[in-house]
Amino acid sequence: MKFKDEKGSVTVEAALLMPLLLTVFFSFLFINNTIKESITLQNAAREGARAYAMTSSISTGINRAEEELIKGGIQPDEVTITPLTISDTRGMRIEKDVLLIKLGTFFDSGIFTLQNEMYFHKWR
Repeated sequence: MKFKDEKGSVTVEAALLMPLLLTVFFSFLFINNTIKESITLQNAAREGARAYAMTSSISTGINRAEEELIKGGIQPDEVTITPLTISDTRGMRIEKDVLLIKLGTFFDSGIFTLQNEMYFHKWR
């Protein structure tokens, strides 16, 4: 049995649920992209540190890290690459700032930094 006042209730329910569904959808996309970028930074740090440890050349390590960043879809000018040296250990630190957009009144906008470091012993 249908009542006359139920007409249009589906539209109202959809209008109430749409912001929640869109927030979940875009949050999923943001988290997915952030995880992909974090994995790319980790690969670039590992390969850059390995090249730096094997050749003892900072420029070789940075170039190798930049190649991995480009493969992962990140432009090298979007990150900070820092070569690290601790006695006979060589490493790379790669940092990328990520903008967190404002989602309503509950989540404030801001910037957070993805950072990965990797170390290898110097090749002898």
